[in-house]
Amino acid sequence: MKILFVIPRNKSLFGDEVNITGIPHVGIAYLASFLKQHGFDVGVYDDGIEHSVPRLIEKIKIFNPDVVGITIFSYSYSSARDLIKAITDSFKIPIVVGGAHVSAIVVKILEKDKIDFAVKKEGEFTLLELLNEIKNNTKQFGRIPGLIWRDDGKILENKDRPYIRELDSLPFPDYGVFDIKNYACYKYKTLPVITSRGCPFGCNYCSVRISMGQGFRPRSAENV
Repeated sequence: MKILFVIPRNKSLFGDEVNITGIPHVGIAYLASFLKQHGFDVGVYDDGIEHSVPRLIEKIKIFNPDVVGITIFSYSYSSARDLIKAITDSFKIPIVVGGAHVSAIVVKILEKDKIDFAVKKEGEFTLLELLNEIKNNTKQFGRIPGLIWRDDGKILENKDRPYIRELDSLPFPDYGVFDIKNYACYKYKTLPVITSRGCPFGCNYCSVRISMGQGFRPRSAENV
Protein backbone atom coordinates (compact mmCIF):
# COMPACT_ATOMS: atom_id res chain seq x y z
CA MET A 1 0.00 0.00 0.00
CA LYS A 2 1.28 3.46 -0.91
CA ILE A 3 0.91 6.88 0.70
CA LEU A 4 2.11 10.12 -0.86
CA PHE A 5 2.86 12.91 1.60
CA VAL A 6 2.24 16.42 0.24
CA ILE A 7 3.93 19.39 1.89
CA PRO A 8 2.37 22.79 1.00
CA ARG A 9 4.41 25.94 0.50
CA ASN A 10 4.79 28.15 3.55
CA LYS A 11 4.47 31.91 3.63
CA SER A 12 7.32 34.21 4.52
CA LEU A 13 7.23 36.44 7.59
CA PHE A 14 5.72 39.13 5.36
CA GLY A 15 2.83 36.97 4.21
CA ASP A 16 3.92 36.43 0.62
CA GLU A 17 4.12 32.89 -0.68
CA VAL A 18 7.72 32.31 -1.65
CA ASN A 19 10.12 29.39 -1.68
CA ILE A 20 11.65 29.48 1.80
CA THR A 21 12.20 25.73 2.14
CA GLY A 22 15.63 25.28 3.68
CA ILE A 23 15.26 21.82 5.19
CA PRO A 24 13.07 18.76 4.58
CA HIS A 25 9.97 18.46 6.76
CA VAL A 26 11.23 16.66 9.86
CA GLY A 27 7.78 15.44 10.92
CA ILE A 28 7.19 13.79 7.55
CA ALA A 29 10.66 12.21 7.74
CA TYR A 30 9.69 10.54 11.04
CA LEU A 31 6.29 9.43 9.70
CA ALA A 32 7.95 8.03 6.58
CA SER A 33 10.37 5.86 8.55
CA PHE A 34 7.60 4.69 10.91
CA LEU A 35 5.25 3.67 8.08
CA LYS A 36 8.02 2.04 6.04
CA GLN A 37 8.88 0.03 9.15
CA HIS A 38 5.32 -1.32 9.00
CA GLY A 39 5.47 -2.26 5.33
CA PHE A 40 4.05 0.81 3.56
CA ASP A 41 5.56 2.51 0.50
CA VAL A 42 6.09 6.24 1.02
CA GLY A 43 6.54 9.09 -1.46
CA VAL A 44 6.89 12.84 -0.91
CA TYR A 45 5.93 15.92 -2.92
CA ASP A 46 7.26 19.17 -1.42
CA ASP A 47 5.56 22.18 -3.00
CA GLY A 48 8.15 24.50 -1.45
CA ILE A 49 10.68 22.86 -3.76
CA GLU A 50 8.58 21.83 -6.77
CA HIS A 51 6.10 24.73 -6.71
CA SER A 52 4.15 23.20 -9.59
CA VAL A 53 0.65 21.73 -9.54
CA PRO A 54 1.26 19.93 -12.88
CA ARG A 55 4.27 18.21 -11.28
CA LEU A 56 2.10 17.15 -8.34
CA ILE A 57 -0.52 15.71 -10.67
CA GLU A 58 2.17 13.90 -12.65
CA LYS A 59 3.73 12.51 -9.46
CA ILE A 60 0.37 11.15 -8.33
CA LYS A 61 -0.13 9.50 -11.74
CA ILE A 62 3.31 7.87 -11.60
CA PHE A 63 3.42 6.91 -7.90
CA ASN A 64 -0.27 5.89 -7.88
CA PRO A 65 -0.82 6.23 -4.11
CA ASP A 66 -3.72 4.65 -2.26
CA VAL A 67 -3.87 7.63 0.13
CA VAL A 68 -2.60 11.22 0.01
CA GLY A 69 -1.47 12.76 3.30
CA ILE A 70 -1.12 16.53 3.62
CA THR A 71 0.59 18.26 6.54
CA ILE A 72 -0.69 21.74 7.41
CA PHE A 73 0.68 24.63 9.43
CA SER A 74 -1.70 27.57 9.85
CA TYR A 75 0.52 29.75 7.66
CA SER A 76 0.41 27.16 4.86
CA TYR A 77 -3.35 26.61 5.04
CA SER A 78 -4.22 28.61 1.90
CA SER A 79 -1.56 26.73 -0.08
CA ALA A 80 -2.85 23.43 1.28
CA ARG A 81 -6.40 24.23 0.16
CA ASP A 82 -5.17 24.95 -3.37
CA LEU A 83 -3.37 21.60 -3.49
CA ILE A 84 -6.38 19.74 -2.07
CA LYS A 85 -8.60 21.22 -4.78
CA ALA A 86 -6.10 20.31 -7.50
CA ILE A 87 -5.96 16.72 -6.25
CA THR A 88 -9.71 16.24 -5.80
CA ASP A 89 -10.43 17.79 -9.20
CA SER A 90 -8.24 15.16 -10.88
CA PHE A 91 -8.39 12.04 -8.69
CA LYS A 92 -10.62 10.05 -6.39
CA ILE A 93 -8.06 9.28 -3.69
CA PRO A 94 -8.71 9.42 0.07
CA ILE A 95 -7.10 12.53 1.57
CA VAL A 96 -5.93 12.69 5.17
CA VAL A 97 -4.56 15.88 6.71
CA GLY A 98 -2.51 16.41 9.84
CA GLY A 99 -0.18 18.87 11.48
CA ALA A 100 -0.42 21.69 13.98
CA HIS A 101 -3.28 23.46 12.19
CA VAL A 102 -5.47 20.36 12.45
CA SER A 103 -4.78 20.06 16.18
CA ALA A 104 -5.73 23.73 16.61
CA ILE A 105 -9.08 23.75 14.79
CA VAL A 106 -9.98 20.01 14.88
CA VAL A 107 -13.38 19.27 13.22
CA LYS A 108 -13.44 22.59 11.34
CA ILE A 109 -10.70 21.31 9.05
CA LEU A 110 -13.23 19.04 7.29
CA GLU A 111 -15.93 21.68 6.85
CA LYS A 112 -14.71 23.57 3.77
CA ASP A 113 -12.78 21.12 1.62
CA LYS A 114 -13.05 17.59 0.22
CA ILE A 115 -10.96 16.05 2.99
CA ASP A 116 -11.82 12.52 4.10
CA PHE A 117 -9.82 12.22 7.33
CA ALA A 118 -7.81 14.34 9.75
CA VAL A 119 -5.26 13.27 12.34
CA LYS A 120 -4.98 15.41 15.46
CA LYS A 121 -1.95 15.62 17.75
CA GLU A 122 0.72 12.91 17.24
CA GLY A 123 0.33 11.14 13.94
CA GLU A 124 2.28 7.88 13.95
CA PHE A 125 -0.14 5.33 15.39
CA THR A 126 -3.34 7.09 14.33
CA LEU A 127 -2.18 7.22 10.72
CA LEU A 128 -0.94 3.63 10.84
CA GLU A 129 -4.30 2.36 12.13
CA LEU A 130 -6.17 4.43 9.53
CA LEU A 131 -4.09 3.02 6.68
CA ASN A 132 -4.63 -0.51 7.97
CA GLU A 133 -8.41 0.02 8.08
CA ILE A 134 -8.33 1.25 4.47
CA LYS A 135 -5.96 -1.51 3.38
CA ASN A 136 -8.05 -4.27 4.96
CA ASN A 137 -11.31 -2.64 3.80
CA THR A 138 -12.70 -2.92 7.34
CA LYS A 139 -13.32 0.83 7.62
CA GLN A 140 -14.11 0.80 11.34
CA PHE A 141 -12.87 4.36 11.71
CA GLY A 142 -14.76 5.03 14.92
CA ARG A 143 -12.33 2.87 16.89
CA ILE A 144 -9.21 4.89 15.98
CA PRO A 145 -8.20 7.38 18.71
CA GLY A 146 -6.98 10.70 17.37
CA LEU A 147 -8.99 10.52 14.13
CA ILE A 148 -11.50 12.99 12.68
CA TRP A 149 -13.65 11.54 9.90
CA ARG A 150 -16.92 11.60 7.98
CA ASP A 151 -19.80 9.19 8.54
CA ASP A 152 -22.83 9.55 6.27
CA GLY A 153 -22.25 13.28 5.90
CA LYS A 154 -21.52 13.92 9.57
CA ILE A 155 -18.10 15.01 10.82
CA LEU A 156 -17.06 12.95 13.83
CA GLU A 157 -14.16 13.48 16.22
CA ASN A 158 -12.84 10.44 18.07
CA LYS A 159 -11.28 10.61 21.52
CA ASP A 160 -7.69 11.81 21.85
CA ARG A 161 -4.89 9.29 21.62
CA PRO A 162 -2.50 9.13 24.61
CA TYR A 163 0.88 10.64 23.81
CA ILE A 164 3.81 8.35 23.07
CA ARG A 165 5.88 8.18 26.24
CA GLU A 166 8.86 6.20 24.96
CA LEU A 167 10.15 8.27 22.05
CA ASP A 168 13.19 5.99 21.78
CA SER A 169 10.82 3.35 20.39
CA LEU A 170 10.31 5.40 17.22
CA PRO A 171 12.68 4.89 14.27
CA PHE A 172 15.05 7.61 13.15
CA PRO A 173 13.83 10.03 10.44
CA ASP A 174 14.07 8.79 6.85
CA TYR A 175 15.43 11.59 4.70
CA GLY A 176 15.89 9.20 1.79
CA VAL A 177 12.32 9.96 0.68
CA PHE A 178 13.39 13.56 -0.08
CA ASP A 179 15.60 14.84 -2.88
CA ILE A 180 18.07 16.31 -0.41
CA LYS A 181 20.19 18.10 -3.01
CA ASN A 182 17.32 20.49 -3.73
CA TYR A 183 17.29 21.87 -0.18
CA ALA A 184 19.45 24.71 1.08
CA CYS A 185 20.67 22.60 4.00
CA TYR A 186 22.48 20.27 1.59
CA LYS A 187 25.16 22.92 1.03
CA TYR A 188 25.94 22.99 4.77
CA LYS A 189 25.48 19.22 5.32
CA THR A 190 22.91 19.72 8.09
CA LEU A 191 19.61 17.97 8.83
CA PRO A 192 17.14 18.37 11.72
CA VAL A 193 16.32 15.82 14.41
CA ILE A 194 13.73 15.91 17.18
CA THR A 195 15.08 15.43 20.70
CA SER A 196 11.79 15.82 22.59
CA ARG A 197 8.07 16.42 22.27
CA GLY A 198 5.75 18.57 24.33
CA CYS A 199 6.48 21.62 26.46
CA PRO A 200 5.58 22.52 30.08
CA PHE A 201 4.91 26.16 29.22
CA GLY A 202 1.89 27.88 27.66
CA CYS A 203 3.07 30.58 25.25
CA ASN A 204 0.04 31.87 23.41
CA TYR A 205 1.87 32.13 20.07
CA CYS A 206 3.03 28.49 20.06
CA SER A 207 1.12 25.40 18.93
CA VAL A 208 3.30 22.81 20.68
CA ARG A 209 1.07 22.48 23.75
CA ILE A 210 -1.95 21.95 21.46
CA SER A 211 -0.37 19.43 19.12
CA MET A 212 2.17 17.70 21.36
CA GLY A 213 0.90 18.39 24.87
CA GLN A 214 2.27 20.25 27.87
CA GLY A 215 4.15 17.28 29.28
CA PHE A 216 7.84 17.25 28.36
CA ARG A 217 8.78 13.93 26.75
CA PRO A 218 12.48 13.58 25.88
CA ARG A 219 14.34 10.99 23.91
CA SER A 220 17.27 9.54 25.86
CA ALA A 221 20.67 11.17 25.45
CA GLU A 222 22.04 7.92 24.02
CA ASN A 223 19.26 7.78 21.42
CA VAL A 224 19.88 11.39 20.40
